[in-house]
Amino acid sequence: MPSPFKFEPASIYKVNNYIFDDDNSVRDKYLIVLHINQEELFLINTLTTTNKRTGKQDVFNGCNSQDGFHFYFFQEKHEIGKEKFFFDKNTYIFFYKNIRKQPISKYDEHIKNSSIMKLDSLTDYEYGRLLKCILKTKHITPDIKKELAIVKEGISN
Repeated sequence: MPSPFKFEPASIYKVNNYIFDDDNSVRDKYLIVLHINQEELFLINTLTTTNKRTGKQDVFNGCNSQDGFHFYFFQEKHEIGKEKFFFDKNTYIFFYKNIRKQPISKYDEHIKNSSIMKLDSLTDYEYGRLLKCILKTKHITPDIKKELAIVKEGISN
């Protein structure tokens, strides 16, 4: 019998047939769980695309900044997971309005229908770099920043 589904920090998930809040469109969604408290997930959504999403010419793996806006970039095929996971397309993580706390219960239906799956866990190195970049941005709420700073302190890198 398979073990019950459980979210884990520093993990990458794919949600099939996710209904997006902004336009009610239905498509697959990737998310990275940054932290979990008793009832909430601290997560970020990723934008996986073949299109360049910034005006910046030199975008590199990791933390980038353009006009004071920090974002994180995973180049296609760049291994970021402990089990060698990589995104097939260039993937951008924009922090503006994209780092949020959501009740774990928001994903109950996906868990029940097995339409969410864990793909891998970020390496400690990548997880630490991502948190460090997030903590540089002005575009997260003070309460989220405070909790993520505590998480970052506990990571060795």
